[in-house]
Amino acid sequence: SSGSDANDGFTTATPWKHAPGDANATGKAAAATVKPGESVLFKGGVPYYGHISVPTSGSASGGYITYATASGWGSGQAILDGTGYDSGYNMNLMNGILIDGKSYVKVQNLTIQNYTANHSLSGLWWGGGGVSISNSSSVEVSGCLIQKMDDYLTNPNAPNGSGIGVSTNSSNIKIFNNEVTKIGHTGIYIGESSNIEVYGNNIHSYIVWGMDIVANQGPLANIDVHDNNIHDLIEYEGYQPHMDYIIIRDHQDAPDVKGMSNILATLSIMGCVT
Repeated sequence: SSGSDANDGFTTATPWKHAPGDANATGKAAAATVKPGESVLFKGGVPYYGHISVPTSGSASGGYITYATASGWGSGQAILDGTGYDSGYNMNLMNGILIDGKSYVKVQNLTIQNYTANHSLSGLWWGGGGVSISNSSSVEVSGCLIQKMDDYLTNPNAPNGSGIGVSTNSSNIKIFNNEVTKIGHTGIYIGESSNIEVYGNNIHSYIVWGMDIVANQGPLANIDVHDNNIHDLIEYEGYQPHMDYIIIRDHQDAPDVKGMSNILATLSIMGCVT
């Protein structure tokens, strides 16, 4: 909160106010290019208000780009908070962190909360979310608390948001050791992607679908779900979709997918507690 985008951002004594990838960044923060092997670190316990679209990729040779809570700076996890943030009419911005068309990115040990849809958009069927991954590869999300999205208490607009979402031909994604709670709709969403591993996550409370695994606009392949704890979900009064701990489906509006037999042939679910 005491940072300045005019700082160099290299030390805890000279932090930026906005992170690279935040549209509100100015000066040196906006001009910075995060390179493979580098990290963007947030002070523990301090709310960061806004949205981050990860701007660059890491590499196999240079290493991951990491967005994480700094070790030994502040107390507890850093907090990415959507309070007061207006995503406009862009569905891709209704979340804390967007990873789109990138590779070798890690999101670690962050609390991400209070992101919401713009309900002034007529016919909107989408809600706020924590981390959205699309058209990306070699991404890891771990150790995060993702909570309090959209209208999770009453769910009056039936938003279709998710705590963590993977879609659109993403591959080699790992989602592990996160707590996902009070989302309103789906804890973890996996669609039209391959080589996805989801494990060690605690998904609970004010969630309709613990996990949604769907061939939506393309095929799924090699989805490994194991050792997750999914519990205490909710079916909102007057809300049409049923409650499911893990739902697996072949979307009726996706004629180009390989079908349910392909999903089941390459899907592994084991060791999950519900």
